[in-house]
Amino acid sequence: TIVGAGVLASGTYSVTQTVTKSGCDASTTNSVTITACTCALTVNAGSDFSICDTLTQALSGSYANEQLATTYYINDNMEYISDAAFKASWVVLQGNASTLITLSTTQASSPTKSIYFNDNSNNAVSGYSNMYKAFTAQVATFTAEFQIYPADANQGWAGLTNGADALATRGPMVLWDAGNFAYITSAGYIVVSTISQNAWHNVRLVINVSADTYDMYLDGTLVKTAAPFYAAQPQLDRFYFYT
Repeated sequence: TIVGAGVLASGTYSVTQTVTKSGCDASTTNSVTITACTCALTVNAGSDFSICDTLTQALSGSYANEQLATTYYINDNMEYISDAAFKASWVVLQGNASTLITLSTTQASSPTKSIYFNDNSNNAVSGYSNMYKAFTAQVATFTAEFQIYPADANQGWAGLTNGADALATRGPMVLWDAGNFAYITSAGYIVVSTISQNAWHNVRLVINVSADTYDMYLDGTLVKTAAPFYAAQPQLDRFYFYT
């Protein structure tokens, strides 16, 4: 941590780390370069640094683009909230009486509580259902990460938009359907990986708004680089899940 008055300007600062254990004092000085909201941390060259009791910390090397802090615009853990609290913080739009969107323990695994979509309707007749949450508008690079549990071969999808959902406001859009994981464009969807049913999966989208593209990760593996937005957007400010 660099302590200073107000916001630190870009530049290079020296930071001293001191470790005291069992009467043994040791310290090292790191050089931190701050650029915008990230820093490139270069530790002074030298041998490994021993800190008593056989605990050794390697200090030589370079670590690029270390985040000074992480800002979460949506950070929801469904394990610790009620169904009422969930529906108070997300906007839930059930397009027909056959659809149930609720906080549930239906998938009794880790996590034990999740948002449960049960859509028994014919979408072509009744229209799909969705839920969304607004966040501070983003115009540069940021990450969206979530978990999904495809319980059957029916479609589920998620996306980020610029305002209310419409074809013209859609940016990153991903879909899971009958064992496929894909991204959606105005011309259709393009499969980039298989995905198993009846199992939890982690989805991470690294989104570049200025380029209108995003990288797709499934369970930690990069499956698509620079997938195009559904439509070009100047900003993104809503996160949607759909049946």
